[in-house]
Amino acid sequence: MQARSFPPAQGWQWLKTGFAVWRRAPLMLIAASITLLMTLFVALIIPLLGQFLASFVLLPLGVGMFLLCGAVRAGQPAQPGMLFRGFRLHLPEQVVLGLLRIAGQLLVMWLAGLLAGVDGSAPLLQVAEDGQSASITPELQPFMLWGLVLGLPLEMLFWFSPVLIALAEVKPMKAVFFSAVACWRNLGAICVFFAAWAVICVALPAMLVSLAPALLSLLAPPALLIMMPVFYASFHAAACDIFGEALRA
Repeated sequence: MQARSFPPAQGWQWLKTGFAVWRRAPLMLIAASITLLMTLFVALIIPLLGQFLASFVLLPLGVGMFLLCGAVRAGQPAQPGMLFRGFRLHLPEQVVLGLLRIAGQLLVMWLAGLLAGVDGSAPLLQVAEDGQSASITPELQPFMLWGLVLGLPLEMLFWFSPVLIALAEVKPMKAVFFSAVACWRNLGAICVFFAAWAVICVALPAMLVSLAPALLSLLAPPALLIMMPVFYASFHAAACDIFGEALRA
């Protein structure tokens, strides 16, 4: 298996492919997104273990969305139930990957706290006295900045790893290695890809808030249900371009 390299402009093509796939089956993909969010919500409300369980559940659910988007893209029959197929594909290896990812996140938090001079286990948000609003404390801004800087390389290690384990049948550490190599060889395209998403998810909502604040609360929920499958479909296009037949299922 080899990770192909693409020019930066390919990142824009991946995004366009994501929207094209969504237009083929919008209702079905939205239904799958709702199912994914509800599953994560159920995991999160479990006392004590909720956040950790959600981190594990998200991996096979992501594989399921990958398979679902692939079926739509190929013109094959697709149902929202395909979302759970990822739980039947090398689940023990995905659990190991989840443990590695959590360990990496804890390490990033510790390093960010060390570099920022704060407690890495401190809460990122300070809830106001009225209990309704929250703001980032000035003391934690350097911590968040370092967390972002250190967290991006970590995400490169795990971006393609779940689908490599589930579909290419590689071991967790090998999947992490191939994911890092793929991201490095396509760094320009990936930067363009996420820059385009930043415009869609950050810049455009900011403009909307400045023009008509009331519209944001009305448009945010449906926009999330559209953007989620578009993102997964874009990711499918990127992964299949980079790894080729190894991920075509």
